[in-house]
Amino acid sequence: MSLVELSPPLGLTLDRAFGADGAARVLTILEALRIETEAAQMPALIDALTRPAAPTVLAFVNAHAINLIWSDPDIFAAFAGADILLRDGTGTGMALRTLGRDPGLNLNGSDLIPQLLARLAGEGVAIFGTRQPWLGQAAAALRAAGLRVKAEADGFRPAAHYLDLCRKTRPPVIVLGMGMPRQERVAEVLRAGLDHPCLIICGGAILDLMGGRFARAPRAMQRLGLEWFYRLLREPARLFRRYVIGIPLFFLRLRATRLRAARP
Repeated sequence: MSLVELSPPLGLTLDRAFGADGAARVLTILEALRIETEAAQMPALIDALTRPAAPTVLAFVNAHAINLIWSDPDIFAAFAGADILLRDGTGTGMALRTLGRDPGLNLNGSDLIPQLLARLAGEGVAIFGTRQPWLGQAAAALRAAGLRVKAEADGFRPAAHYLDLCRKTRPPVIVLGMGMPRQERVAEVLRAGLDHPCLIICGGAILDLMGGRFARAPRAMQRLGLEWFYRLLREPARLFRRYVIGIPLFFLRLRATRLRAARP
């Protein structure tokens, strides 16, 4: 029996143990997701993302994000403040199905962000995240793809440092590769402090991938939704808490969230 099929009495106990506020926050974020159900809708989405009329934050919601949103109201506020939230991964897809919603396409950042950047060849980009030498290697890869890197900095500076760089260089695209929830908090500061049209992408490990620090999982594992397991095998110490502890917590909280959604 899966955890999402637990009996209602146990589910109510979990709800009390984990708190109804967390469930309410998760429901709010899941309801705000933009769901694309067919590949034919993707060109319109990419076109909208690459032509922002104002500072626009793009964020991705995966199982780890749901755990963070459940636990911390400030992290919830950072995600809720994003202009576009997309479903990333099988965990979020499972959460939507549990609530009776079509999960649509899996719009994970590792696949979508390169598509966005390819459409923006010739434009300027700022990249903030990771550390050297991977940051420099990511910048070189972006230049080779036809983008102009207007600003770059590692992911360990105060948010005001990134805001100052962006005010000086006014890049139309800003990629934050700092990991959750730091990048979403920095995105809040940038969105509030910039006055030129730009797309602010919360990209997780995207700069590490572009810089050659990490490799994507084999295609077969990606298709099976097992990229998380591949990453865990490669970095067990760093990702143990996120996956080995976080995945069971996610399923327990998913059960409590479904019960919360069913109440009047």
